[in-house]
Amino acid sequence: MTRTRSLLWMVGLLALSTAGCTQESTQGAATVFSYQWWVSPVAILVGAGIAAWGWMQRATGWRAYLTLVVGVLATVAFCPFGWFDKVLIDNEHFEARWGCWCFPSTHNIAFSDVNGVTLTAKKTTSRRGRRTSYSLVFQLKSGAPVDVATGNSLMDAAAAKLVATLQAKGLAIHDATNGL
Repeated sequence: MTRTRSLLWMVGLLALSTAGCTQESTQGAATVFSYQWWVSPVAILVGAGIAAWGWMQRATGWRAYLTLVVGVLATVAFCPFGWFDKVLIDNEHFEARWGCWCFPSTHNIAFSDVNGVTLTAKKTTSRRGRRTSYSLVFQLKSGAPVDVATGNSLMDAAAAKLVATLQAKGLAIHDATNGL
């Protein structure tokens, strides 16, 4: 197998591992959404493969060493996400944890502390085009808003269950996206 073909296989496996392969499980009365067991190991293998490819190409110059370093850093920094990220929903609260393993975004919201929920949208424009990001804003009884981003595969998988649980608790979701 040529080196280019090997690199393409590694990139393909990385794309597969980050494609949002989620699973739904039940723990007692709670529903847990998490990544499939194989997502992190595949991402680690791809990162290690990229680092190895950089090592094999080291005679070609500084770009090979850069590939080696990027492969190692990407493996250490981003690949453990699948073991730690989860969304948990039960009749009493909503819990979420995702992001970089060392600086995760965490939310723990008791439904009894919520006055209302608003779906918001924010449009941004950059060199790469326009992007709309959505979030749920939980208005707590204390007056503090809690902004929960919905733009990841775990929240996509948990959305129907979260909406159903909120409606069962008598909490309607106000749509403030203005058609975005």
